[in-house]
Amino acid sequence: MTQDAVFRTLGTLFRQVRSAQFTETFESLVIDLFQPQSVIVLVFENRRRPLLVSQWIPDAELQNVFERSYFDHGYFLDPYYELATSDLPDGTYKLRDIAPDRFFRCEYYRRYYRQTRMIDEIGCLERMDGHRVAHLSVGRNEGSAKFKRKDLSLLSALSQVLMPLIIEYCNYSIDSGSIKQPERSQRVLSEQLFYTKLSGRKRITLRESEIASLIVQGHSTSAIGLILEISPQTVKVHRRNIYRKLNISSQTELYTQFLT
Repeated sequence: MTQDAVFRTLGTLFRQVRSAQFTETFESLVIDLFQPQSVIVLVFENRRRPLLVSQWIPDAELQNVFERSYFDHGYFLDPYYELATSDLPDGTYKLRDIAPDRFFRCEYYRRYYRQTRMIDEIGCLERMDGHRVAHLSVGRNEGSAKFKRKDLSLLSALSQVLMPLIIEYCNYSIDSGSIKQPERSQRVLSEQLFYTKLSGRKRITLRESEIASLIVQGHSTSAIGLILEISPQTVKVHRRNIYRKLNISSQTELYTQFLT
């Protein structure tokens, strides 16, 4: 796509930003520029399921896994969701740059990302009004090349115009009732683990639930120690206590406990 064509499309998006035609034009622009296999716009808000504003997922299997798993529990463990609910700045990020150090070996990655066959993702995050954060996700599947740094730079530059338009469209969609807020608030991940029923045993402590949530997300022992400002040895003690109380012996079983 030529530079003139990009500017013409952006002009069209300005005119369409409060209409149903916006998503088709915006998705066409992103598809032409990045050759992805998925283009998704979500609105993140702490303690609520994400709002799905738009999705372009031509692969039926990928769409099925996304719709079945992501909104049930997957978003809890999505590095972009974690980043959106933190104090880190808005911006454009490559998945590998923001994922926990053991993310690509954790159970969530094996059960969710491998099912989707997604091999790479770049995404934009920008804060809206209140506690909402708009998220643009651009993904590639097996059989395609991973995104290069030039792709990240291009999306970062484009986001300076595109993300404010996406936010305007998100607000329009919410205000018009075409997408609705989930009624039931969700516990954050550590609270969900903390309130887990333990078959007559004691519940895990709040500190243990924090550590359990970081384990499930894919953080290593040393990384958890840095995040919580405790020693790796203390993390190991907490991990042993978590496993003992839950009567489990692996991260896989901890992930399964989270699902139930």
